[in-house]
Amino acid sequence: MIKFISFVASSPDVKNGGSFLLSWNVTGAESLTLQSSDGSAGSPTDIAPPSQPFVKPSLTVSPIAFDRVVTYTLKATDSDGTVATESVKVNVGAAKPVPAVRRIYTAAGLPPGMVMSQDGLLSGTPTVPGKYVIDVKMIDSDGNTLESKTELVVNPAGGTLTMSPATLPPAVQGVPVSIKFDTEAK
Repeated sequence: MIKFISFVASSPDVKNGGSFLLSWNVTGAESLTLQSSDGSAGSPTDIAPPSQPFVKPSLTVSPIAFDRVVTYTLKATDSDGTVATESVKVNVGAAKPVPAVRRIYTAAGLPPGMVMSQDGLLSGTPTVPGKYVIDVKMIDSDGNTLESKTELVVNPAGGTLTMSPATLPPAVQGVPVSIKFDTEAK
């Protein structure tokens, strides 16, 4: 059974007229061939026994096409004739836009009624008062991750509570007193 453990270029970007290193690690292959979309790849011939990994870390490639993306395809064939391929692309001298890093946010532990959008906006109307520990996670398009815990306190509805009466009438010694206190939300 053929298994590609790795197939990488030492750099995804190469200057026109430059060169780079292709390396791979494949198990279970009886033969390997390397092809490129610009015809610059050779044919590797060093093969280890099928049970051993085949590593050729020193194939230097000099692309013959300029200002384009060149695809290098490694083709592995086992003793039964089964073929497997793996490809890597290299930008040769072509100006390419730098892609914006995309970040995706998630949150756990939010109060009921609140949501976190994928672009990191926490919004909604909390429906249950309390103290919430929110676990916010971010992953970007490069595979980097970040996690942070923060606390959100949701106060009861109604704003400020006031107690009445605000002042008590004077009491007289020996005379019973009965005053009912009440609260009001404003």
